Amino acid sequence: MKILVVDGNADAREIALMSLELIGGFQVAGAKDGNEGLERAGDEAFGVVLIDPRIANLEELMVPLHDEEIPIILFNPDNRPRSEIDSRAIGTIAKPFAPDLLPRQVMEILKAHFDKHGV
Repeated sequence: MKILVVDGNADAREIALMSLELIGGFQVAGAKDGNEGLERAGDEAFGVVLIDPRIANLEELMVPLHDEEIPIILFNPDNRPRSEIDSRAIGTIAKPFAPDLLPRQVMEILKAHFDKHGV
C-alpha cells in the first residue's frame, strides 16, 4: 500500500515517512501542503493519506480526496477537539506520534474502516 503524508513540519513529515517505510514496509511519499499533496495525489495512486490539519490549503486537498474516496487519516495535534473537517477522516492519530507505533496505528484504523464498510 502506498501512503501520502502531508505535513507542513518537515521534521515530522520525514519521521513519519521513515517510520512507515522502514518499520511498516509501506511505499511512501510526502508533501508539505495541500497544493503539493493534491499534485502528488494526481500523479500517483495512494491507498491512504495522512494529513496534519494545520497545513496550508487543507480544503483544496480534502475535497478531491473525499470525492475519490481515498481514506484520510488526520494527525491530531495536541489532542484538539474533533471538527467538521475531521468528519471526512476515517480516523485520527495523536501528534506528536510515536514513530515505532505509527505503522500499527495506521493499519488498525484502516482495518476498522474496511471491516465497517465491508471492503
